[in-house]
Amino acid sequence: MKSMYTRLVLIFISVILLSLVITFFIASKYFIKHVETEVQGDLIDVGENFISIYSKQDNQNGVDATLQILSKNFYLSLYDESGKIVLKNTALKKKNIKKEQILSVLNKRDVQTKGYLIGLPFEKDGHRYALFIQPNIDRGFFKMRRVLFFSLLTTLIIGSVTFLFVAKLLVKPVKELIRATKELAKGNYDVQVTIKRKDEIGLLASNFNLMTNKLNNLEEMRSEFVSNVSHEIQSPLTSIKGFAKVLRNKQLAEEKKEHYLSIIEEESERLSMMSERLLKLASLDSEQHPFQPTTYKLDEQIRKIILALEPHWESNKLQLVLNLPQTEIVADRLLLEQVWINLLQNAIKFSSIAGYIKVDVLELDHTIHVLISDSGLGISQDDIDRIFERFYQADRSRNKKGTGLGLSIVQKIIEIHHGKIEVESVVGKGTSFTIILPKNL
Repeated sequence: MKSMYTRLVLIFISVILLSLVITFFIASKYFIKHVETEVQGDLIDVGENFISIYSKQDNQNGVDATLQILSKNFYLSLYDESGKIVLKNTALKKKNIKKEQILSVLNKRDVQTKGYLIGLPFEKDGHRYALFIQPNIDRGFFKMRRVLFFSLLTTLIIGSVTFLFVAKLLVKPVKELIRATKELAKGNYDVQVTIKRKDEIGLLASNFNLMTNKLNNLEEMRSEFVSNVSHEIQSPLTSIKGFAKVLRNKQLAEEKKEHYLSIIEEESERLSMMSERLLKLASLDSEQHPFQPTTYKLDEQIRKIILALEPHWESNKLQLVLNLPQTEIVADRLLLEQVWINLLQNAIKFSSIAGYIKVDVLELDHTIHVLISDSGLGISQDDIDRIFERFYQADRSRNKKGTGLGLSIVQKIIEIHHGKIEVESVVGKGTSFTIILPKNL
């Protein structure tokens, strides 16, 4: 399998070579077409100057000297009206001139051009002549092709060397990411990549570090969750196991037996509730839990739950203050029912004897606010920051039998409904939960 570096280099070289070939042919074609016209004009000028010198010069030595000077860059040949060569200079290379071309210039008496060969007719002393002039192909503009070729070749070499260096810089952070992902695959969630760039690779590295941080937090939460579950389950199991052993004592008084059996029953209930709530949380977390929103009367739902809990709040001689105007909401009835049951049970459990519980429903334009307040023990600020953590139980509930999962379930259900929950509490005065839900999902 080819590495990214090899692929980049091969792609770059292929593109550069193709570009150079296309550029070379386009430039050559343009160069030939454009320069040919200019060279023909120069050749005509040189030829006309030579004709002027030849026509006015009676001294052959002067003509020979002019030919010698021009031979460095041009090849000249002069033909008389019979087609015989009268004079010429000696260039290294020349294009052969056909007799038909000579006669054409002599007969038509106009300038003839063919590529880089120019034929000029003129008369001297009543005789017709044809002067042919062509450039010396070893000099002048013909070297431009080689210059162009070597320029493009130099560009290729410099570009390739530069790209090899740049490609290494590009591939280096990718290799760093590969190394980090291998560490991540081994379960090392602390791995980080130190790539400080402001491009797509830098953004990828930043997101990778963010992902590993979240994975590390999840792993810590998972470990803590497993530890908490083990601890919470171990406590009632230890009680059940210990009292079951005591019950084997046949001499144990009947009254004691009943007491121990009631403890075993309570702890079993607690284990059952914990198991049920753990399954509920797992279902809600998986986002596979059935979610069936319907339109129903929220005030009626809360009123029915309060009536169902009447034996509990009456036994504590609690006063209920209700403000439940008719309110319709679009929500999952069964899920919200668990929210109100959990919050009301907590309010009853932690309220002082002969205290009060207040429930208010406030309907706004787009949201519904449900306030559940009690006159209980209150929660300290340190505990408020953690009461929604799983298995966390505030100091006020240490002596109460609970699972520490109720408020976690409440928060999760409210999040599913795109709402939020707020808590205000003063130690010794009571606690108020405010649930804010959208009227329509």
